[in-house]
Amino acid sequence: MTENNPLEHMLNQLADIFKMVEEGKTKPLGEKVTPEIKAHLEELKKIVDQFDELNTQVFSSGGVSESDLKKIIDNPPASMPAKQKKIIEFSKKLKKDVELAKKQLRQAPSEEKLMYNKDKQTSEDIAKRKKKFKRMGGNNWI
Repeated sequence: MTENNPLEHMLNQLADIFKMVEEGKTKPLGEKVTPEIKAHLEELKKIVDQFDELNTQVFSSGGVSESDLKKIIDNPPASMPAKQKKIIEFSKKLKKDVELAKKQLRQAPSEEKLMYNKDKQTSEDIAKRKKKFKRMGGNNWI
């Protein structure tokens, strides 16, 4: 009988959701988010929050600090089973992918705003830009 790791199952679900987000981010939102999708996302958020709270309680009651966990994750002991090492590597990869996507999403609105402002140049902006260049020659310049 094989023992299923609930953490592995949750990480796989999060990876699937992230993959769907990555595939769908290039597509325009044709319609608004349905109430069903909103409810599902809220439920997922509650589950992740509960998981985080439960982990915090378990670690504090066990006397394990975050720095100890980070040391174990960064340098897993040799006695750790290969399956657990795979889960740690998978979670690290997922974390990097999510942080990269988060960074890209934060930059997108600012880039869009810059492009929007370039299109709306006033006559004052144009006059300032023309003053930067010196004219060559005189009235009869060819």
